[in-house]
Amino acid sequence: ANTAATRPFLDALEARTDLIAGRPAWFTVTVKDAPGNVRFVERDLAGGVGTWGSLVVTQIDGANPRGPGAVIFRGVDAVMDNVTGAHNVSFTPTVAGKIRVSVRVESDGSFLYADAPVRSNSVNASASEIFGVGADAGATAGETTHFYVQLRDALRNPASLEAGVDLRVTFAALGGSDGSVSLASGGPTEVAGRPGRWKVSFVAARSSAGDYRASVSVTLSGGGGDVIGGGAKEFTVHDGGGAIDPAKSVLMDAYGDEADVLAGGSAADDIVFHAQLRDGNGVDVDDRGTALVAVTVLGLDTTDGSSASSVSSEWTTGGRVTFKLRTNVAGVYAVAAEVCPKSSDGTSCDGDGWVAARNDGASITVAPGAPSASVSVVECGRSASAANTPATCAVTLRDAFGNDVGAVGDGLAQPPTVIARLDPPSGVGALPAPCEVRPDERDGTFVVTCAPVVSGTHSLRTYLDPFSIESPAAAELIGGAASPVTVTHGAFSAEKSDISLPVNHAAGETLVVKIAARDAWSNAYAARDVAFSATVTPSGGSTFTPALSSPTGAAMDDDGRFVVAIPASATAAVGRYDVDVFHSPGGARVGSRTSLNVVAGDANGIHSKIKPSGSSSVARAGWTDTFGLVIDARDARGNVVTDPDVALKTTVTATLEPLEGFEAWVGDVVTRRVDGSFRSGFIPRVPGTYSVTATFPGGTVTSPHVVRVHLAPAPRLVRARMADSLGSIDVGFDAATDRALSGGSCAGLLSDETVRILGTGAHCAWSNDFVLTLYTGKDPIAMPRTALSVADRIELRPGVVRAKLGASRAAFGAAEIEPPLNPLAVDAHLVGPTTIGAC
Repeated sequence: ANTAATRPFLDALEARTDLIAGRPAWFTVTVKDAPGNVRFVERDLAGGVGTWGSLVVTQIDGANPRGPGAVIFRGVDAVMDNVTGAHNVSFTPTVAGKIRVSVRVESDGSFLYADAPVRSNSVNASASEIFGVGADAGATAGETTHFYVQLRDALRNPASLEAGVDLRVTFAALGGSDGSVSLASGGPTEVAGRPGRWKVSFVAARSSAGDYRASVSVTLSGGGGDVIGGGAKEFTVHDGGGAIDPAKSVLMDAYGDEADVLAGGSAADDIVFHAQLRDGNGVDVDDRGTALVAVTVLGLDTTDGSSASSVSSEWTTGGRVTFKLRTNVAGVYAVAAEVCPKSSDGTSCDGDGWVAARNDGASITVAPGAPSASVSVVECGRSASAANTPATCAVTLRDAFGNDVGAVGDGLAQPPTVIARLDPPSGVGALPAPCEVRPDERDGTFVVTCAPVVSGTHSLRTYLDPFSIESPAAAELIGGAASPVTVTHGAFSAEKSDISLPVNHAAGETLVVKIAARDAWSNAYAARDVAFSATVTPSGGSTFTPALSSPTGAAMDDDGRFVVAIPASATAAVGRYDVDVFHSPGGARVGSRTSLNVVAGDANGIHSKIKPSGSSSVARAGWTDTFGLVIDARDARGNVVTDPDVALKTTVTATLEPLEGFEAWVGDVVTRRVDGSFRSGFIPRVPGTYSVTATFPGGTVTSPHVVRVHLAPAPRLVRARMADSLGSIDVGFDAATDRALSGGSCAGLLSDETVRILGTGAHCAWSNDFVLTLYTGKDPIAMPRTALSVADRIELRPGVVRAKLGASRAAFGAAEIEPPLNPLAVDAHLVGPTTIGAC
């Protein structure tokens, strides 16, 4: 089966909270892949080759009571539940305190953990112990001294008394001595900060001179009589205290421990320790005035004001000097302690000089404080990361004083939580890139790994212990500001890249193909380390010869696109071509095949011509009729230009050489605008020779074409109609006339007979270019055609009326007078005798 993801994701561990040292315990681990699917693989947590994880249990809260090599658990066994897929981990903890169960992912070194408290078991008397100066070195008669009882369980973990149980202390004088030992007032007291530890103060008395032996036994009330440590502890009661012995004086911590490692504390807190003076018997000396004590914390710079480091001291009871160490600088410090008995004058050392205390050089650890988001730092590499390549940053947690805290915290403190979010570049609508945060156990930092796929400058925001993971607060932002993470494009992807071509390409021009190079995530590819080649192939049934460009390397335009230039000869002919671009080397096709229209170049007057739209270059003059022209536009290579935009920007010019006698009529020649099909024309109103040319947008002009225009036919008399008023006659022509002899006289326009029938004083006037109106005079006899009569005729005088501008032959002929369309009504009245006689 296919694997859903390349590495596992582990659920948070469900650790038990009632673990007891020495008793079997369990917890569960569920192993999941990145999408959240449970993995049903038994060996996931077995460790070793071929597995995804391993399980480790460690102690994180102080020294192991049985030494650094002791086993703190037994019998770890992870068994997978075949129903739920959870690994049920059973084990027996052996160390009380706090343990951490870690599951490591072998594939990337990350791990998740859960912490669980382990309580000690019941107090075991034989495993418990009595120690301290009073029990080990003895006591001085008449002086109060003490010893400690450390209660432990069977596994030697510090154990506390159960409710209702207390300590019973019994002293006895040995060897028939008359001395006596008794508890000091208050009885045993529990030592704060040390579970199961009790301080027992007592006073030894004597009635005669000399030392004597005594014993002490400690039992638990209701404990069956078992004695702490397995039996009574013997000690010596000394007759009197001796002189101070510097070599037996000792450094001890606030809990009374006299080891070489003293209990420490946190930065900026007071760390208390003591120098205890003792005599030659090793017993505490209650005399503060007979010795000088010098303590130096090595490596502590008390002159640096920024560290606020200091060591103060004061004498306390019992021959003890109490010191308080305070510093902002975390670390492990050695404490040098020397003691010198005073000379007789009480101001200087005696003849033996300064002597080192018994545990001179004991160490104190100053732990860092709680991590501070504002002081902690995020460090990212200076070099940019490629898209989908892990970008790694290191988060160093520091306390308020700049001490490195470490990834797992200190002691019982809650381990810090760090989350990270990588926001996309400004203006990019992508979602924040996922980031993984894991502790680096080698140096205590957190390693933030993000794999953004969008190029640009991202903003990494890391937060410390956010109250809300979904909406962390600004005060939780580590370093107080976002860290820039620059991401460049990834490896070139021919599939994601695309090419751009012009919609139409002029034939014979160099074809420029532009490649918008992209990586697999569609980021612009800007590195000048790729080359491209292109082929141009005629589409379909075209017979053009394919063309191949030479590989072009890192040539780019102003928009960051790579450029491939294809020679002009490859697209010299008009047609449709297929363009393919390939990545060099490798030959992968860039984008997909793209089609290109190669169109004619700029219209060229030398190779173009203008001609009649018909078959003849001869026309007759006229006022309204257009002589059609068509332009055969071609580019410099003879390709036909069909672009309507070029046609609409082309102009036609016609110049006239008129026939003799028509010079006075020559004016602007009316030409028609060229349409999108390269068609035009002009109106030949004047007879003569016309030269027509076409001027293209580039300014080139065709050779002139000659059109010869002859006289037009004479205007034809088509109608003579009497007006409705019966007082005039409209004479109409089929063409515009020159309005000959328009002064009002009819004699120059009409035949003599026509003038006669119009009556005396008739006159003629042109209503427009097409109509001559005849106004009848006195006693006209001109009659229209009726049902009872034959119409009279209106006859032109030959050689007078011609077409407009006189560009025609003279009109002639006659037309019958037609009756009016809506004549005036005529009423006839007969007046005569009212009676008629017989015939």
